Amino acid sequence: MPTWPVIASTGGDPGQEVYRYLGSGHSMWAYADLYYDDRVIGRTRGKVHTWFGGIVYVHQAIVVDAAGTVVGWTNPQTLGVDGTIFGAERSDRTVFWNEPLIRSGMGGPPVRVMMNLDWEFQARAIGQIIEVVKVVAPVIAALV
Repeated sequence: MPTWPVIASTGGDPGQEVYRYLGSGHSMWAYADLYYDDRVIGRTRGKVHTWFGGIVYVHQAIVVDAAGTVVGWTNPQTLGVDGTIFGAERSDRTVFWNEPLIRSGMGGPPVRVMMNLDWEFQARAIGQIIEVVKVVAPVIAALV
């Protein structure tokens, strides 16, 4: 982690998280800090509260000036999280990341990092159901 000062953050303070409930039992938390060398360093957590609700989350930092003009952004990153039936370690995931700021060439000095937290639709349920069947089928066969 850099030792030089943070010049912009989510929530106004370094390490302060933002939260978004995406609906249908899906939550995201994230923070990001912009450093003087135009590195954006942060953490994103995605949690699924449903059995088969696996999802791919998308997170991206957007840096703005005091007027709200976009000064720069990071490339979008994804975070795959499975339903709770596959265990807590797969249904509640946290990633730490370090990305370069892509400058827009507009605006004044950066004052705040905003997080774009959303989901990327992928048909993951069928694959998850197949994995469950692989585990459950031999048990059922042994009982019959």
